[in-house]
Amino acid sequence: MTSLIKSRLSGAVLLLSSLQFGFAQSDTNLLTFVFGPPLTPVWDISGTYQITNRLQGDKFLPKHVIFRDLWLSVDAKGKVQGAGTIRTWVNDDWTTGDYKVSGKVSGGGEKTQVQFTIKYKGNGIVAGVATTCKVGANYNLTILPGPPATMAGKETGRAQFSNLDDGDLTSNITLPLPPGADGRWNVELKLAGSQKKLSGSAVVLVNSTPTNTTTTLATKVSGNMPDQSVGAKMKLSGYGYSSGTKLNLEFTPIPGVTNPPAKVDGKVLGQNVKN
Repeated sequence: MTSLIKSRLSGAVLLLSSLQFGFAQSDTNLLTFVFGPPLTPVWDISGTYQITNRLQGDKFLPKHVIFRDLWLSVDAKGKVQGAGTIRTWVNDDWTTGDYKVSGKVSGGGEKTQVQFTIKYKGNGIVAGVATTCKVGANYNLTILPGPPATMAGKETGRAQFSNLDDGDLTSNITLPLPPGADGRWNVELKLAGSQKKLSGSAVVLVNSTPTNTTTTLATKVSGNMPDQSVGAKMKLSGYGYSSGTKLNLEFTPIPGVTNPPAKVDGKVLGQNVKN
């Protein structure tokens, strides 16, 4: 089941600039909560990257090994992956080959960590010599909210060139997140049930801007219906490809207040969220 989809969303519902979040209810029993920095960010790092690695070897001057048009994605459990065929530059020369990415996103808030490994193997001409190129690069990064949002930290690894030399990859590195990855996210619930108990479905929307793709995570909903004296408690559980998404929402309606205070606790895209 492809419950995780990329879709274009119109901006009116999603572009709420508040750093807190709100609640609204319509005649269709649709509830919308809006979350984000500084208390409850969720970062979707999915996108195309150019990653510049610094190579140092014994037989040639330090060079840059550059992965171009490399795709990273993160799933509902925080697994980072990617694979394909790319052109990898070594200063002004290049090789063509296949890459594979594996890693994870963990933590949350100001301590959101992104760790992944890139393995690449290709062929080309470097420094006038026909050569194979093997690269194993490890990245240990922390998300910095910016703006603009970036991933920053250390990269280590090794590059091997037949008929040339091996070299170490070691440097500080900063990678801008894709446009629109600002840490904001929404929960939209479609509810049904009695006055006391509810059931239904919900979607968790990450990267909620009108001009960029949005990750949609489908969940099931259970809990109790609110009134003006009893707080609502709702449990959201992802299923299918959205498995791993878990949220507890709690709020108490306040007469005359459109956006009452609320609590959230759970995990989205492998990241802990709690206020």
